[in-house]
Amino acid sequence: MNHKVSAFLFIFILLIGIIPRVYQFGRVPNGVNIDEASSGYDAFAMLNYGIDMNGYKNPVVLISFGSGHAALSTYLSIPFIALLGLNQVSIRLVNLIFGILSLLIFYLLVRKVEDKQTALIAMFLLAINPWHIMISRWGLDCNLFPAIFLIATCFLVYSDRFPFFFPLAMATYGLSLYAYATSYFFLPVFFLLTLWVFLKNNRIMVKYLLAGFFLLVVISLPTILYLVINTFRLNPIQTSWISIPRTLGPTRYMVVSSLFSGENILKEVIQNALWMVKVLLVQDDTLIMNAVPGFGTIYLFGVPFMLVGLWVVLKEQLAVKKYHPRFIFLTWILAAIALGLVMRVSINRINIIYLPIIYLMSKAIGSLLNRSRVLALASIALFLIGFVGFNWTYFSEYVDVINPAFNEGLHEAIDFATKNSDGLIFISRTIHAPYIHVLFSQRIDPHDFLENVVYDDIYADTRDASAYGRYRFVNIANITTYHGTYIIEYHDKKYLMLQNFSVKQFQRYYVLFS
Repeated sequence: MNHKVSAFLFIFILLIGIIPRVYQFGRVPNGVNIDEASSGYDAFAMLNYGIDMNGYKNPVVLISFGSGHAALSTYLSIPFIALLGLNQVSIRLVNLIFGILSLLIFYLLVRKVEDKQTALIAMFLLAINPWHIMISRWGLDCNLFPAIFLIATCFLVYSDRFPFFFPLAMATYGLSLYAYATSYFFLPVFFLLTLWVFLKNNRIMVKYLLAGFFLLVVISLPTILYLVINTFRLNPIQTSWISIPRTLGPTRYMVVSSLFSGENILKEVIQNALWMVKVLLVQDDTLIMNAVPGFGTIYLFGVPFMLVGLWVVLKEQLAVKKYHPRFIFLTWILAAIALGLVMRVSINRINIIYLPIIYLMSKAIGSLLNRSRVLALASIALFLIGFVGFNWTYFSEYVDVINPAFNEGLHEAIDFATKNSDGLIFISRTIHAPYIHVLFSQRIDPHDFLENVVYDDIYADTRDASAYGRYRFVNIANITTYHGTYIIEYHDKKYLMLQNFSVKQFQRYYVLFS
């Protein structure tokens, strides 16, 4: 391929990828999801008060509202919150930046493994991919994991040319442990499969191998201590510069993993496998924020390309008699499948599998291009049509579907109620963990929160509060005497609309006040 043509295509594809990720950024989706609110508030609290909402100083894992949240995206958000304040834009910029950066890194990785043509196809498919566009536009902590792992793997693959990249790869893999708890299982499996091949083929000089493992151990140590403390219910470690917390209830990795369920493991593994196949092929996990109906994660018509690409890669890998870096994608997929066997996955829980799937799709189209240019161009045209349809849907009719999952209008309702009343404010419990939204929207001092919060069950894996300050979190249907100000969802209004209240509407939320 001509250098000028490939340079033009690279820039063109990059622009195609950037535009749907930045267009109406911070407004679509509108509102703040509960996970975004929790991570964003913890970043704000640590920036301004030195502790998170649970009183820990620089925790390696955020306890959040019970069972734990990955901390890396929260720490990376702190500079943006310092610069822009706590809002929908600042809490999402980390995922946007790493989403765009991933386009470049993915190209470099595939270019090292394949030819320039395949690398451009892979970059194109990632640029227009529905799953990747969506995760780049909101601040779910776990969706940083694929990007961090991608960077580490790119370092690893290029280490045969630049040996000092191997320690950088190990350090970045260690960092990925703080991006999502699924890495606790995924990474050891991936290392077992990948490093065995590297060592067998003498791809690493001893001094870089030792340096890499030293960095990996040092960076991973706080996570290892966190796992030991929470698995064996030991006391937390708190110092003046770092905290290794212990959840009061079960940790998230125990809640979601079949390894800790106490049930029939074989039965659960089979059920998990069947569900994983469904999620990957049907491209839907019933969570509306994870996939647009009709388009899925890789486009519904993308599955045959994935399967053909897998056949092409396996055929090529089996044909070579010596080391080839494409094996890295196969070990990546195998480790992701192993992860899917030990938990009931959702699209975000199995998010680590989608980048290698997109690579497989690029191999399918690249193979077509070598056999029938007409069929290959028709395939690319099909993906472009899907891309146009996805964007048309995502920025129009899907907005009304997705915004309720992001509590559109809730923070404005809390602001209005707080500023226009001096008494008690009752917030409906049909809203998930409403106290988190109070913390976020009112920029509460975490010291004051810790002193005055009343939890229902402090040991629950998803902890809820019944009261904080003048806020009461209640079941509206159980109220018999009416006094104060109320924040309710639209389906709660039947309980209160007959009372003598003034009403202010904020999207699907109502503030009722005297």
